[in-house]
Amino acid sequence: MNTGSFTPKNQEKLSKGWGPLLSAKHDQGTNLITSAFGTFENQFHNLGNNLELIQKVYLIQCSAYDHFDYGGRGLLKILEKDSKFLIEYVSSLYKDEKTYLTGSHEQLGILWAIADIETRIDEVIHLITQKENYYGILEDFSNVFFRKIPEEFDKRALRYLYSFLENNFQYPRKMNMLVDIAHNSRPEIFENILLKYLHYNNDVDAFAKIHWQKDVGTQMGQTIFGDLWAEEWVKVKDIVYKSDLGTELIPIKKHINNRIDEYRVHAEHERQHRFIRGDDF
Repeated sequence: MNTGSFTPKNQEKLSKGWGPLLSAKHDQGTNLITSAFGTFENQFHNLGNNLELIQKVYLIQCSAYDHFDYGGRGLLKILEKDSKFLIEYVSSLYKDEKTYLTGSHEQLGILWAIADIETRIDEVIHLITQKENYYGILEDFSNVFFRKIPEEFDKRALRYLYSFLENNFQYPRKMNMLVDIAHNSRPEIFENILLKYLHYNNDVDAFAKIHWQKDVGTQMGQTIFGDLWAEEWVKVKDIVYKSDLGTELIPIKKHINNRIDEYRVHAEHERQHRFIRGDDF
C-alpha cells in the first residue's frame, strides 16, 4: 500500500473497508503501512472524518516505526479533535510490564497548543506513576512535554510546573518527576523549585526521598564518580543556604552535608582502588 499517494478513491477504501484489514494484518505481524506514512501531518486530511480509524492507524504506525512522528505534529492534529487520545497514546507505549519510558522518546512541547493540555498531562503523569518506579538514572518520560515548546506557550508551561509543585509537594514520586524535568529540560527553574519546595515542606525525611542531585551520567576515562556526586550535592547545598527559613532547615542541611561527606569518602575509596590496581590517572 503506497500511503504517500492518496486519492479520493483510496480514501474511500481506507475509510470503509481497509481499517479492519490494517488492524488484522498488523496483529499478524504484517505491516501494510509504509514509512511514507511518516508524513502523517500532511496526510491527515486524506483519512477522512473517521477519527477512530485515524487514531488506530497512528498507534499502529507508532508501534512499527520509532519516532515516526518525532515532532508530534501528527499527534497534535488528533488531539485537536480528541485530547483524551493522549492517554491512549502513552498507554500504547508500554509494550509490557517491564517497559520503562524515557524522556528521549519524543519532543512534544508543541502539544501546549491544545486547550486542555494541563489536564491531559496530569493524566499521563498519573499513568506513569502507576506503571514505573523512579530510580533517578534515565530521564523521566514527562520531559517530552517541556522541550521545544513554542514561545507563545512557554509561560503557560512554566505556570503548570509551579502549580504542579504546589499541588504535589507531598508526593515524592511526583516530586521526582518535577525535579527530573527541572534538571533535564528546564534547568533555569531548578533553584526556584527547590527553594519553593522548602517553604511548602521542610521535613528532612520527605526531602531525602527526592533526587535533588543531578545524575552524573556515563563518564569516559578515569572519572572519580564520588567527586562528581559530591559536587552535585554541593550545588544543592549552595541553593538551600540561600533560603530564609533559618533554623527550620538545620536537619536538611545536616542531611546534605552527610551526603557530601559520604561521596567524598567514596571518592577516596575509588582512588585507593585504582592505585592498588595500578590504573593511570
